[in-house]
Amino acid sequence: MSEEYSLTACLCQCGFDIWGLTDQPTTCGKCGARTDFCDISANVQIHKCLNNECGYVFFTEDD
Repeated sequence: MSEEYSLTACLCQCGFDIWGLTDQPTTCGKCGARTDFCDISANVQIHKCLNNECGYVFFTEDD
């Protein structure tokens, strides 16, 4: 099993939402606002909604 698969599987099991990356800027899946993000691996990023009233945290994965 690859390290990327293990990370994604762990995040899913912990209840985090994982969205696919596109060529467009990532927006919040709850309110549509822009997000701030950090790369946590070669293909996975953690995002936080910049809307203070929302604050939704989710992950994205590049196929």
